[in-house]
Amino acid sequence: MAPTTKAGQKDNKRLDSVLGERFPRKFSMQNNAAYGNLTWQLAFAVTLEKTLRRAIQTLPALVGSIHRSIESIESIPTSAIASKSRDLDERGTTIWNLTSKYKEDATLAVALALAWASGLIAATDDIRVFKITLKASRWCLDQSQLGVTEQIIERAAFYDRRLQHAPQGQFTQELAGMNRRLCKEYQMLRVTLAWRRERLDLADIWWSKLDQEQNALDAPLREQLADTLFEVGRDQAKKQLYKPALQWLERAYDILIAHDQDDLGSDASALKNSIMHCQVHALLKEPCEENYSRAWNIIHELENEAENTVAVSLLKLSVLTGDPTAAQEYYNVLMQIIRQIHLSDVNVRTILHHVHALKQRNPGLAHTILVLFVSERLLVMGEIAWVEKTVVTLLWICTTSTNLGNMTDQLEELLNDVVARSNSAFGASATHAAQVLPNASTQLARQRRQILRCLKLCAHDAPSLIARLLVEELDSQQPQDQDCIDELCNVLDGAAAAAKENVFSTVELDWFSRNSYNLALRLCTLWKAESTLRIVKACSVVRDRLTRDGRFLQYYSELRGTVTEFRIYVKVQLSRLIGGARTDLHRKYACLITFDFEAAARLGSWASFGDLIEEVESHQDPKVFSIMADVILSCEAPTEVVITTLQQIVTKVWQPESEDIDRLARWIRCLLSLALSSKVEVAGKIVDQVISIVGNAKEVGPSDIGDQCVSSAKEVTLAKQKPGHYPAEELEWIATTAFNRAVDFYCTSQDDACRSWAGKAISLANLGDDHGQLHELLQNKYMGLAWDR
Repeated sequence: MAPTTKAGQKDNKRLDSVLGERFPRKFSMQNNAAYGNLTWQLAFAVTLEKTLRRAIQTLPALVGSIHRSIESIESIPTSAIASKSRDLDERGTTIWNLTSKYKEDATLAVALALAWASGLIAATDDIRVFKITLKASRWCLDQSQLGVTEQIIERAAFYDRRLQHAPQGQFTQELAGMNRRLCKEYQMLRVTLAWRRERLDLADIWWSKLDQEQNALDAPLREQLADTLFEVGRDQAKKQLYKPALQWLERAYDILIAHDQDDLGSDASALKNSIMHCQVHALLKEPCEENYSRAWNIIHELENEAENTVAVSLLKLSVLTGDPTAAQEYYNVLMQIIRQIHLSDVNVRTILHHVHALKQRNPGLAHTILVLFVSERLLVMGEIAWVEKTVVTLLWICTTSTNLGNMTDQLEELLNDVVARSNSAFGASATHAAQVLPNASTQLARQRRQILRCLKLCAHDAPSLIARLLVEELDSQQPQDQDCIDELCNVLDGAAAAAKENVFSTVELDWFSRNSYNLALRLCTLWKAESTLRIVKACSVVRDRLTRDGRFLQYYSELRGTVTEFRIYVKVQLSRLIGGARTDLHRKYACLITFDFEAAARLGSWASFGDLIEEVESHQDPKVFSIMADVILSCEAPTEVVITTLQQIVTKVWQPESEDIDRLARWIRCLLSLALSSKVEVAGKIVDQVISIVGNAKEVGPSDIGDQCVSSAKEVTLAKQKPGHYPAEELEWIATTAFNRAVDFYCTSQDDACRSWAGKAISLANLGDDHGQLHELLQNKYMGLAWDR
């Protein structure tokens, strides 16, 4: 080999200054001493050989042992290795050959086994060992085993230096050529390892060593080197480091074009195109006149050489994106793509993306190109999903453009064509139009009826799109047409039915829920009650489906976490605030507790209810308890939880002079109805609580009527008192319900329970404001019961 040049010596000094000691060993000395024992290494080689021969599927289980063997083999004294060199070489060669059969699997275990085998093979032939070491390094690098790769490549460095300083004439011409090639492969591996280690400074030094001897590279090596440099450049571009990316990409490009193109392999042309594409994208990320000019030069070169004209056209669009005045040029290139591109989901989305960009420059051209796209390509293919997306984009262009011209006429013709030529109707995905379409322009509003008729035909499974247009139609009417209202109700009824079948996405469910509720709220004074009720019911169905969605459950969980954090900070603030500021914070705190309560209900955290009710009591806001009661009655909590929670709320809310006794009475009715069907003893306590609410708990309580009741109603000593504004009809319902329960006990011969419940009923009836009529009726019925049966 020729002696090292002065430039090469300079590069070596630069490497020394960066690395410190040249080619340091990379192994751990803290491993188990057994791994550093030569006898153990040979024994493990036998185990590994058996595994490779008989049970290759268990090889991954040995990864840890192979790893430690690789690290510790370097610590074995050279003299010990020399004494067993033949055995080690035989084992290493056998393991290498056996493992090489599985190298196509490219697994971690295979790569490590090759790496270890390369360390066992004796250095009887420097070129052979150098070649094996480089292969093992490459396989480990492919498996991202950077530490192992570095350890192996340090061993390769030893052979690289020794072969470079080998006396001239030591090798035949063939071996000398192989030696030169291996040295270049070693330097390329060094570039790759340095890049993977994110040490571009080292990669740059190793590249300079290769650059000095470019003429010594044959065609395969040039292509391999260009691919390595391309990967470095592309990685830098992904990291948004565009200047170094352009530097490495230019190096890759120069390596390829510096050689006769006919000598390069079949993949070289594709590699060159990839490099040039990446160069264009990187140049556009560093915008300046020079870079735009360079990008166009590369595109013109690609046009002359590349076969994939669609890819080149897409590059042109990328460059034209930077020129907002190039609407016609953008249209021409996009039209060329539409006529040539192979249609797929990805490619259709790509075209629609560029149509959005064209619309910013010229809505008319964007509309025209989409009409042609649907009529000339999509309807021919018969993919209704692609037609949906494109029609939705067309509607978006129409409803966001001020100068429509004849756009709406073209749209109506296209929709009629879709109805005539398509074999199936639009699916649920077209409902996204309702989320993207703003209020229609005046010109479109005049033709809304015609377009709506077309949409009904081709999009009967897209109710939000139709609902949106119907609402806009109603808003334009004075007075509103009942037929249009009924049509809207039908659409929302259909949406509610479809929601039960999981047809809609979360976004669509949310749209229906919010808009149907707001619509009913806004128009309830103008519509018939039946129409409003239909929309409210549809909203309820959709909302129920929406709250079951996993994403919303996640939102509820995050909400609870936020409220928990709020509690930590609010205590400090409440301690220092006074007056109105403190009252306002209490109000907000109570509001957040209601949110937390609802989230707990949706998440099924029933155990939280009691603590939240106790927590909110200190804020003295009766409206909060009302919200909590509505939540507990509408959630899916177990009946026992509903009863316990509602009873706790009733206890907290009731005051002798409560202003909201009507609402309290309704809660008690719900509570009693639930308890009677599952917890009779609780139901009895509820009735006792009602008696306490209506009368004086000490003087007016549930009577122990017993057998004494039969003598005379006068024996029941109950002090009359004003019923505390408790609704008469609710009091009558509880009294009659309690007496009916007493009769149920009588019929099943549960006499003690019958007497107890009859006493409760008669006590309640005695508190009514009906001049004793109900009390006398129940008393007479009770007295008519026969106890001797």
